[in-house]
Amino acid sequence: MPQPTNGDLRRTPSVRRARLLCCSLLLSHLLATPGWVGCGPIPLPGHPRSTRLLLVSTNDLHGQLSPLRMRTHETPRRTVRVGGAEALVATVAHLRSKTRGQMLLVDAGDFMQGSMLSNGFEGRPVRALFSALHLSAGVVGNHEFDFGPVGPRSTGGPDPRGALKAWIRRAPFPVLSANLADRRSRPLRWPNLHRSVLIRRAGLRVGLIGLTTRETPVTTHPDNVRDLRFLPYRDMVVSEAAALRRRGAQVVILVAHVGGECAGRAASSCKGDIVRLLRRLPPGTVHAAVAAHSHKCMWNRINGVPVVQACSRGVALGRIEIRVSGGRVQADPLPPLAVCHDVFSDTGGCEAHLRSGAPRGSIVANPLLGRYSSQVSELRSRLDWFRKRLRPRPDRVVGRAGRAMPHYRNRPSPMGLLMAKVLLQAVPGAQVALVNAGGVRAGFARGPITYSDVFRVFPFDNQLAYADLTGKELTRLMDAYLSWPSAGLLLVAGLRYRVRCGPPYRLLELTDDGGHPLDPTRIYRVALSDFLLSGGDRFGRVLSRIPAARKRVLRGRLVRAALLRYLRSRRAPLGAPAQGRSRALVPPILVDGAGCPRPRRRVRLRHICR
Repeated sequence: MPQPTNGDLRRTPSVRRARLLCCSLLLSHLLATPGWVGCGPIPLPGHPRSTRLLLVSTNDLHGQLSPLRMRTHETPRRTVRVGGAEALVATVAHLRSKTRGQMLLVDAGDFMQGSMLSNGFEGRPVRALFSALHLSAGVVGNHEFDFGPVGPRSTGGPDPRGALKAWIRRAPFPVLSANLADRRSRPLRWPNLHRSVLIRRAGLRVGLIGLTTRETPVTTHPDNVRDLRFLPYRDMVVSEAAALRRRGAQVVILVAHVGGECAGRAASSCKGDIVRLLRRLPPGTVHAAVAAHSHKCMWNRINGVPVVQACSRGVALGRIEIRVSGGRVQADPLPPLAVCHDVFSDTGGCEAHLRSGAPRGSIVANPLLGRYSSQVSELRSRLDWFRKRLRPRPDRVVGRAGRAMPHYRNRPSPMGLLMAKVLLQAVPGAQVALVNAGGVRAGFARGPITYSDVFRVFPFDNQLAYADLTGKELTRLMDAYLSWPSAGLLLVAGLRYRVRCGPPYRLLELTDDGGHPLDPTRIYRVALSDFLLSGGDRFGRVLSRIPAARKRVLRGRLVRAALLRYLRSRRAPLGAPAQGRSRALVPPILVDGAGCPRPRRRVRLRHICR
């Protein structure tokens, strides 16, 4: 059955009430003291009453150092800035002052790849942010491997992980991954990389265990991790938890770049790798867990373990309250705390997506930015050093969109289909182009398109490539991709296809652009990225069997550069009528919901949990 649109959700009274209730929790007043702090003084070490610790987390920052802009539904519409490095520093400083230092801040990975500023310096600006936040520990995510060797090359070189190793070596905090190993399953001997670590905080000995998703070999460039192993989660967590307790850990926390999602507050509504892991762990193995990778908002309890995930891109902070008394540990998940650069004067929050009707209240800078101006100014000056050296200029206009070009993973994506069209034109002789849903990270808003916008849409340094495939091989390739639950829809040019339900999807029909069935024996030149050609996103299941003579990487020709050339060559804005209305009547992707189970209605906090 077709999924309801955002507009349908907004018009459904019951869903709107549920969204308002959840959002009132998420978008709590940042100036208010956290509820657990107001319960009384926090005992000092040795005090007979329970000791309290606030675990605060970030995840999937993806180099988002500038605030994101959200539009209201007011008339006229207004723009509010959410997240960003400065608001993060101010919000964390406020929490730290209210908890009197009894706070532990961790990051669950995918922190540095994704923005022009961070990528331009291989994550060094994010390290400056984490230093300003006084991060206690970070975890290696799958996209930490994207940079490859030190320097402009994204793969190859004498050390395909040189950029990551340099970042970890210079980090002023431990970086964790318990299940990251060499090809013989031995721990990696990288400076400052640990499987687990013991930290003293609030008079407690706190053990932290890190995990990296086992999907890494197919979600980063496979060439950068081909000789590494990502060991099973459960065995490593049980082993490291026991080792930490032998060292005297009173509290054991799992910080995992392993994802999941929940459709509601009930544990039965939750699914994903982190959920399966927590359900398989022996009771008491860990006291709390921080998740990442799926970019969802979570604050649930799975198998007795509280688990949080703070959306993505720094728009919120995850929180778990931990209390230790007489050797007993109790931990409770709290709703994610919104990180606001701007706030509405009448509510003190940044709930842009929930506001409609006539504008009320003014939009002002978050007062926390002024209250903690010294920390904010120091961070701003450090980031300005990188901004002044960034070339080309991020605000350079390279094109224009006549209408919004959003991106979706699990329904036909205007931005993704445009990217497929770009690849089709950029690769000589290509008859078909394929783009994975996760390869496109955002869309274009209506209006001018800047260099920074292009980088936000496609931050990867992937190169153009092609494979010469028979119709039968192409069909197998698409079927293998669509049957992977995490993949999303495959974006195409030169093809039309129909799928059943999903995710995962089942391929029902595949034709060429003219509606004719593919010839099983004919060779089609398929344009794609070198990431996919190397086996990323499960393409290796089919492409690994294709002879090397039928595969080629166009060295030095970046996918992002092809998009820039396409935008600069256009005279009309993207989406202008001259693009051809007749072709739009035959969509390249059809999702058939007939006979599928009706999807459960979910509360989707799209205004903040992207």
